[in-house]
Amino acid sequence: MKKRLSALLLAAMILSLAACAAPEHSDDSSLTANQRYALEKLDQVNDMVLTRETVPSDCLRYLPDDLAELVEEYNDQTGNLRIRFTANARRVVHSLLYDLEDRTEPLVYEYPQVYYDWVGRISHYALFENFTELCENDPSLSFPLYVEGGGSYGMWALPSHFYDDRDVQELQDYLRLVEQLLDAFDAARETKV
Repeated sequence: MKKRLSALLLAAMILSLAACAAPEHSDDSSLTANQRYALEKLDQVNDMVLTRETVPSDCLRYLPDDLAELVEEYNDQTGNLRIRFTANARRVVHSLLYDLEDRTEPLVYEYPQVYYDWVGRISHYALFENFTELCENDPSLSFPLYVEGGGSYGMWALPSHFYDDRDVQELQDYLRLVEQLLDAFDAARETKV
């Protein structure tokens, strides 16, 4: 009896996992191969926007024109903000590693790997609305936040301390664009591209 129950539970788990792993759009037999491929690309681009990656221009050919234009605007704003937030993150990391202990700073390309890693992580997370939580929950960044907690250097992950005045409005506009894009992806999926 126990073996039979175990076998049934195992079969149910396998079927459940198979259903989760199956491509989302493959069950619609009315779609052509090109439409299915376009839906897959739409999903990939959607995921790239969710993770704030730059979308390669070749992917835009599989999107409706109005959506492709929004993605191009998203790419442009993502790049501009990333560069600016990299400068902000560089100031933060420089202060954490060099200003506190009067260390001699290295030349620009001679910083330790942790310097570039922290700058990259911070500038990436700055593109999200929950910037503070992303930094606090990143294993590499939570340590300096903990160590510097209670002092001014521990406040760098707060939006009020990280973003310059002009960054705030541009980030809000960017986040609205991301929401608009996500809604447009959903609408395109409904119409099956």
